[in-house]
Amino acid sequence: MSDSQPFAYLVTIAFGDREAPILATVVYLSEQTGEDAKSVAEALVTNAANSSTQRPCFQWATLKGQDNKTFSTEELAMLISAAGQGKIGVARVTPVKLN
Repeated sequence: MSDSQPFAYLVTIAFGDREAPILATVVYLSEQTGEDAKSVAEALVTNAANSSTQRPCFQWATLKGQDNKTFSTEELAMLISAAGQGKIGVARVTPVKLN
């Protein structure tokens, strides 16, 4: 892993009931520029539980649901587990500039 500045993305994810999914956003840090929904979805399955010292990684502390809802530790653990099993969809990936 390099010590270069990571590329940050705001990722919108969908999970839960397929008919009425819960939407949430989370920050994703990558060493790659030009991440898209497919590449982030693949990383979600393989790197969901990564710690913040590794890249690529999801900054789960930044996870926010609809209406700025925060998730409990138990809900977050279930969400990360579901992500590792590919049970979460990636709806949108938006590059974010870090200052």
